[in-house]
Amino acid sequence: MGKILVSFFVVLILASSVVSALKILIVYTSDYEAEDIIDLPLAEKDAMHFKNAMSLIPGVDVKVLANPSLGNFIRTFKAWAESSKDVDTLVFYYAGHGISKGGKFYFIPVDADFEDEYTWVKFDRLKEYIPWGAKVIWLIEACYSNSVVKSKPLKVVRMEKGAFKAGTNEVIITSSSGNEISKEMPDGSGGIFTVSLVEGLEGKADENGDGWIESGELYRYVSEKVKERSQEMQHPMMEGSIDLKIMMNVSGKIKELKTKLYEAYDTGQISEQAFNNVKALIEGEECTGKGLKDLKEAINEYVSGRTSFKMLLIAIKAYAENMRCEGAEVVPQPRQEKSTYKPAGTAFLKIIPKSELAQGAKVYIDRQFAGQIEGEIFSVEVKAGKHKVLVTSEKMEDVEFEFEVKEYEEYEKEIQGEPVKRVVKIITDPLGAKIYIDGEYKGTTPNFVKMVVGKTHEVVLKKVGYKILKEKLYIPYEEGIIEKTYKLEKLKMFTWQKCLGGSKSDVAHSIQQTNDGGYIVAGCTHSNDGDVSGWHEGYDVLFGITYNDFWVVKLDSEGN
Repeated sequence: MGKILVSFFVVLILASSVVSALKILIVYTSDYEAEDIIDLPLAEKDAMHFKNAMSLIPGVDVKVLANPSLGNFIRTFKAWAESSKDVDTLVFYYAGHGISKGGKFYFIPVDADFEDEYTWVKFDRLKEYIPWGAKVIWLIEACYSNSVVKSKPLKVVRMEKGAFKAGTNEVIITSSSGNEISKEMPDGSGGIFTVSLVEGLEGKADENGDGWIESGELYRYVSEKVKERSQEMQHPMMEGSIDLKIMMNVSGKIKELKTKLYEAYDTGQISEQAFNNVKALIEGEECTGKGLKDLKEAINEYVSGRTSFKMLLIAIKAYAENMRCEGAEVVPQPRQEKSTYKPAGTAFLKIIPKSELAQGAKVYIDRQFAGQIEGEIFSVEVKAGKHKVLVTSEKMEDVEFEFEVKEYEEYEKEIQGEPVKRVVKIITDPLGAKIYIDGEYKGTTPNFVKMVVGKTHEVVLKKVGYKILKEKLYIPYEEGIIEKTYKLEKLKMFTWQKCLGGSKSDVAHSIQQTNDGGYIVAGCTHSNDGDVSGWHEGYDVLFGITYNDFWVVKLDSEGN
């Protein structure tokens, strides 16, 4: 079990500190109140197996609901769904009796009357509580026995494919098809569907090795394993998107991170102390020190694929040096300290600066300082063979490259130079606001954003129900992460109100918001004064009344 803990450690504080959280609700029904409904002890075993495996992932929000009544089932699910944000990934796992009827699927709660479908939980009803935009994975294990009621065979298909309809950002995976019965593992560890499901989510389903378990990958792995282990007696079904990202398989990302850490250490970008501390941190050792939480968040952003190693490196330089971690391993090989490069050889390296940013940049050849770029060209003698070069400056992002030359050859490299950026952690109260930096969307709060130093940026924060916040933010030439917290002001119930019309009857029938932030109102009117103009006169002789005329009004965002 310790091996699994190491594999998943870097999924740090997902539920509370990053843009997207993984929230899991596990519901099982095993002890039914009605004497004629078959109890399902394997449902509890499967639910606990799934819960124990998912709980090993730090920060993932796992909730278990055991043997719920109809009311408790719906109330708990509704509260769980409504507490999530539209950027969250929701996983619902169910183990217990379930049945299809009339093209719909129902979960059977513990207080159900099997003869009364109004005491069952309708699958479609649960789906109505899901926030718009949230990703949802439904994992349904509902075929533990050949019937629901004792000594009474089923007259319907339990798992009818047409009863499972997946919407956008949604996938449904069931344990079996038709009236197939879910089988248990020979060693008694649980149902073969749930055991295969856990294996897949722990990383075995990651076909392409990109660090993500996608819905299609998970289904293919589970389907193959279930059919193999049941000897083709059980066939899982899937409906919905095949490329929905469910959770990270971080073991590959951890290996990649360790490799890059060592490269950064070996090239002198981070100190031995920082290397030791970060390595210990990602291996689960206890660490203390200022900035620990921010460093964990930065590691999580990198492992999540939401930021680059360069951004993580900024956080490491800012915080890792002064941390203290237990069990830090000795660095495999001591680093050769930087020294001054001594020009030698019959070949040349020429660096041509193509912008002002590259002027004054320091040049390191094979980890030795070789001088600064000044003027139109930097030229230095080098020996024939392969060389590594680092061009670094406070004003521009580091440029690293390798080259190979033969005797009496020259290698020429143009350096354009990208403005150096600092990481800014943007937080809002409340969270979940959309971030726009200089007009470009950068995700929702809390989030890490890279911003060019020595420049004033426009920060715009938008959240439904709150006033749009616009502020200027200057990024100084310093190292470390900047943390900015913004308090959002709630909108008033009414921003404006207005009465439109004339001296007679005026009725609005429809109002729509327009792309410019204003409104368009359509209705009818008997008036020809006040706000109304251009009335078309008409008279109904039979009934002795004046006709209504159509009236369309365009308003701006302030009601004018």
